[in-house]
Amino acid sequence: MTCEIQNHRVGHFCPALCFLAFWPSESVTMTETISKSRQLAEVAFGKTQTQFLARQRALNEHDSITTARAEKTLRLRTARLEKARSDMLAASAIDQRKCVKQA
Repeated sequence: MTCEIQNHRVGHFCPALCFLAFWPSESVTMTETISKSRQLAEVAFGKTQTQFLARQRALNEHDSITTARAEKTLRLRTARLEKARSDMLAASAIDQRKCVKQA
């Protein structure tokens, strides 16, 4: 039996709560009560799991943004220090040439 809304097997967690459509509407025996309470527990767990996964996805996205920012900062800092070093070496070479010409 498959769910008409999500097109998956009934009995698996479904956000559309498809399994509710297959519950008997007549009187419920003790074994069906256990099954019903279990299904309600699974729905509650599914909601909690969905919230946890959404939170985890948001944290992973935030971590990747933070990591990308740190990598870019390191790359720019390295480029800036390398440019400052090359500028200092160029200035030093110019000063040495002036000293040589004056002598």
